[in-house]
Amino acid sequence: MINPRSILCMTLLIPLAISQQIYDIWATTWDRSQLFTYTNLAPDPISFVSPSTAGQADIAVNDGAVFQDMVGFGAALSTHMQQLVRLRSDDVDMSALSRLLRAHSQQPQGKLPTPPRAGTHVTDTDARSYGQNQNSATYWSILNTLFDPTDGANAAGLSYLRVPLGASDFSASVYSFDDVAGDTAFNQFNINRAPSYLFSVLRDIQSVNPYLRVNLVPWSPPAWMKDGGSMNGGSLQMQYTGIYANYLLKCLQGFENHGISAYAISIQNEPENSNPTYPTCAMSAGQEAQIGTALRSLMDANGFSGVRIIGYEHNWDDAGGYPVQLMQDAPNAFSGVAFHCYEGTYTQQSAFHNAFPNKEIYFTECSGVYGSDWWQDIKWYMSNLFIGSVSYGSMSGLMWNVALDGQGNPKLPGTDSCSPNCRPVVTISSDGSYTFNQEFYSMAQASKAILPRDVNGPWGQRIGVSVGGGLAADLKVTAFVTGRSNPSDWRRYSLVVLNWADTQNGAWSPTPIKATIDFRGMQATYTFPVGVTTLWCPRDELPEHFVQPSTEMMSTVVASASERSERVAESSITFYAARFLVCANAPKLHGCFLHLYVTTRILNPDDLYRLSD
Repeated sequence: MINPRSILCMTLLIPLAISQQIYDIWATTWDRSQLFTYTNLAPDPISFVSPSTAGQADIAVNDGAVFQDMVGFGAALSTHMQQLVRLRSDDVDMSALSRLLRAHSQQPQGKLPTPPRAGTHVTDTDARSYGQNQNSATYWSILNTLFDPTDGANAAGLSYLRVPLGASDFSASVYSFDDVAGDTAFNQFNINRAPSYLFSVLRDIQSVNPYLRVNLVPWSPPAWMKDGGSMNGGSLQMQYTGIYANYLLKCLQGFENHGISAYAISIQNEPENSNPTYPTCAMSAGQEAQIGTALRSLMDANGFSGVRIIGYEHNWDDAGGYPVQLMQDAPNAFSGVAFHCYEGTYTQQSAFHNAFPNKEIYFTECSGVYGSDWWQDIKWYMSNLFIGSVSYGSMSGLMWNVALDGQGNPKLPGTDSCSPNCRPVVTISSDGSYTFNQEFYSMAQASKAILPRDVNGPWGQRIGVSVGGGLAADLKVTAFVTGRSNPSDWRRYSLVVLNWADTQNGAWSPTPIKATIDFRGMQATYTFPVGVTTLWCPRDELPEHFVQPSTEMMSTVVASASERSERVAESSITFYAARFLVCANAPKLHGCFLHLYVTTRILNPDDLYRLSD
């Protein structure tokens, strides 16, 4: 006979039939008929049922294989952000306007919400500012669409930003935070040499996305520490190794004083690059290891023990060389390494991972260029970065610039970097109009799969997935599980699927793929259009057929299940609990939900007895 406790035990089994339904779909298609378009399938979700014949493409999800925690997708916020910053008006109460324009994430792209009405927590001054500062409204619309992590919002929820420490190839001029030669005590160090708007913009983004992770990255040490006396090209003189570590600590402290707490700091951007036309610095793995070791001690002693140090920050092609040596030389200083896309392939990340499987891997830079094909770029980004690199252990996926104009400006005068012109995540024209580029749509599809389900809740973790069948080569897939703050709540499972079947026999022929999805012994079927599709399973809301039983009803249900246990055991039918919400007054079962279902194959009857033992 079934012990009544088994009814409660079964509620611990998360992927039950009601949770094994797909309600939420985000899609970007090759022909742009859908651009990060959301579809809610309620009241007719895609259900997982007893498996039958596998499709020509069969996606098998294995949540028993759990890999890296994800930390976010994003881009770099260069210190010369004229295209974005000129939209910002500092005479507006930005926090209030942020709340007002958060509604933009629920509006069609490019349309602004209506001005505030009575009853909103926005002052009359804010309302006047709204009408008088359309540029500011555009600025906040862009920020909300890029960064708002609200569950279900029409926004990408980008959550990881690289910020250059000093000048880069996208700065107005060459500068560091201490350009006074020989100032080894850093008496002239001044974090406010950064453009005044840098910290304001970062705080604005934080107000939209409180999960924002900031990775500080120098393109070069101060010129006086280098052998050529210039931030452009050259290398760091060995006698300044410890002093440079102190400089980086001062940078961390400077950002902290402006309200920007770093998630991570890197030692040097692209240390195998010494281009003389913009800030760069050649740095050996041994020298970077020494700086990292010194910086780790300084950070631990000055309140930054929780901030990561990320090494390498360069291309895939040397993944088995420089970063491996770096970890060998300074294993306790670095949390991991970061890769860029400009040489090599994402599969080379395995050379590092195999050598140091417990070290973190980040992907932090790639850039498209103006004039390339939109759909070919989407395919490349998904295949190589947001599915490919992630499938080989990367915890992040970042592009280069957040915002530029249509010619890839503003850029450091005289640099030969980014030729042809680099394309940003969002292009902002001189008239204030803006366009989200293929970089945005690619990252948005991936980002939706990993964002926390709860405020301050867990992020997505990559889980096992494989594709079989005759059309397996037409799909590339990653899968994620997102936990919950309350372990009794349903976890979210997400798939990010690229269908790149756009040619047949050499001729252009975009072909949707009807695929089966196998998960925990059950199967669903979905036809993937040519493009990128993100699926969510399950929803958090209770279906309409759920009831809120009284205590008496609960007692009746438990007694009924107990009385019918022999009949259940003798048949192929299995009872299982689909949902049980534990409430503060759970002993009386008031306000809690329990619904029993009958199905043909979810849990073997023997498991009921095992759970009740």
